[in-house]
This record gives sequence, C-alpha cells and structure tokens, in this order.
Amino acid sequence: MKVLLLADQLIAGGLETHIVSQINELLRRDYEIRLAAANIAPELLAAIEDKKERFHPMRWDAKLDMDAVMQAYNPDIVHAHPFTAIVKGAALVSRNPKPFVVTIHGRYDFGIDRSPTGYQASSQICRIIAVDQRVSRLLLRSAAHPEKVSVIPNGIDLAAFAPAPAEVTRSFRQRRGLLPDAFTLVTVCRLADGKQHAVMQLIRCASRIADRLGGLNLLIVGSGAHGDKVQEKANEAIKQRGSNLRIQMAGHRQDVTPYMQAADLVMACGRAAMEAMACGTAVYGMRDGFAGPVDEESHDMILGSVSGFQPMSDEELIREVEKVARDHDSRAKLASTGRRIIARSYDLRACTDQLERIYTQYGKGGSV
Repeated sequence: MKVLLLADQLIAGGLETHIVSQINELLRRDYEIRLAAANIAPELLAAIEDKKERFHPMRWDAKLDMDAVMQAYNPDIVHAHPFTAIVKGAALVSRNPKPFVVTIHGRYDFGIDRSPTGYQASSQICRIIAVDQRVSRLLLRSAAHPEKVSVIPNGIDLAAFAPAPAEVTRSFRQRRGLLPDAFTLVTVCRLADGKQHAVMQLIRCASRIADRLGGLNLLIVGSGAHGDKVQEKANEAIKQRGSNLRIQMAGHRQDVTPYMQAADLVMACGRAAMEAMACGTAVYGMRDGFAGPVDEESHDMILGSVSGFQPMSDEELIREVEKVARDHDSRAKLASTGRRIIARSYDLRACTDQLERIYTQYGKGGSV
C-alpha cells in the first residue's frame, strides 16, 4: 500500500518521534511512503530505517506541485499531521480524491473545528485519530464531525526502548563524568509550554536533594523556547554546587534511550514517559507540575488522560524525590511494572495494527 504523509515543520519533539517510529514500522510491513513537509530535520531523516528504498521525503514549499505528486504517485491513503498540513491536505484531496486520514497529537482542533474552514476540511476526512483520551474528549466536543474520531495511542517500539545491563548504564555515567554511585535523575521534556518551570524548580532544589541523598546526578534532556533560561539556572546551580552534585544540560537528543536507561528515575510526561517506562526505568509524571509515580493505578490518568499534574512547593518536591530515591523496592516495582504497561497498551506493533485496519478500510477498494 502507498501512503502520502503530510506534515508541517518536523524538527524535534514527541510528534516527530511518533512519525519516525510509525514510518519505520510501516516500512517493515512493506508500505511505500512519501513524506511531504515544509522542513525535516536531518537527524529525523537519519532515523528512518529504509532498507528497501520505499521512503521518499519531499520539501513541501511553493515550488512543489502537490497535484502533480498526487497524480504521479497515486497514493492509496493520504495521512496528515498538524497543523496547516490538515487544511492543505483537505484541499489537495478535494482536487485529487483519495481517502484522507488525520492524526491530532494534542489538545487542539485546528483545521477540523466548527468554523467554516473546519467544516470544509473535515468534510474531506475519513477518520480523525486522537492519540489519547484527553485529545479525544476535546474533539468529541469541538470537532465538526465528532463521529469520525477514534483513539490510537502513540506506539512505542519495544525493541528500540529496552532495559540495559547495569554495566552499560554505569559506563554511560562514567563517560558523562557523573557520580557513578549517586542517585541519577533525568528529565525529558520540551523546555517550553510551561514545562520549563518544573525543570527549573528541580534545578533550584538539586543541591538540597543532593545533601539529603549524599549525592545527585541531574541530567536535563530537551530543548525549546526557554532553553536559555533553563541553562542560566543550571549554570547558577553548577557554580554553587558541592562535590556531591552534578548537573548537566544534554540539550535535544534524537536518541534518548541511553539517558533513560542510565536513570534511577525519569521525570517526564506523554511519549517521553512511555519511552522511559519501556526502558525499564521508574517514571514520575512531570509536565507543568508533578503527578506522582506512574504505576498500575495512575497510568491511565497520567498517560491516557494527561491529567493529575499539580504544583508542588520546593520542600514537597524535595521530600518526594527523596522518598522515591530511598525506597529501592518500590522503585524496582515501578520499573518492572512500567514496561509491562507499555507492552500491554502502547506497543508500536499493536498500535500499527489498528492504523492498518483504518488504511485497509478506506484504501485499496475500501469505501471513502
């Protein structure tokens, strides 16, 4: 089956990681894929595993004649991701009729709302895929055609995100110049959209956490609009640090797996939290606040509904980190349970099976 994927700027983040993972799984299933986007970061293209030369990226700018692409490629399905790609894709399939599917990754209804533009675009869409229940609830209230909404979680590649032996994680810490035996806390998130505040609070509390635990490694993975502010806070803390504290800014990383594997605890939300859980690492929900350990009781709320995040005082946050750090048995249970949760509910293969059923329903002779 031939798929034409449409996107806007593919630079860095959970949406981009999802698209790469999904492309790789579809390529493993012998799909042919063309990806049209205004900009695609080279490291994302490098992550595509195209062993049979079935993947072809295109720069979607004013020079690209998409009508000619449609006619020459003749895709079975057109699949768009936010934002303007949805509206432009709807116009494209209105001129070149093909089954049209969109995926919505966050709490927004751009291009499919109850505005005149939204109705016009939505009328071309066969299925609207929401990546979690939070997104689904919003779309059921605000989408022009809520009956088209389905939920398919962002799938996690369990082969790419897997636990590592203790000697591998210890070697990683040594190469990074970290304290080899200290509690290692890793945050993974975009340093924007309010998430930077929780990271800066952790940095502010780091020296006191290190004093209580007898040592702390704090690694900040991610970039974003407020990266400079976070770096400034980290620099201030580094200048004042004692010998029992290491703080490192890792910046944006395409391959975050080694950081997650080396952590005793990862603080994250959304896809990053799921990737860390797949790595067999304990996860504490962190977004614009903190939501507690991700376990059997809380994962539906934290991962599926993306809720439960609340602000904490500095002392509350220090006590929470200390509690998780000292309770080795509880942390080990979180780590083993987390991977089981991902395997059960977020396995990329099972999520792609669901996507394939939609593709098969509408493409290759299915009804539009």
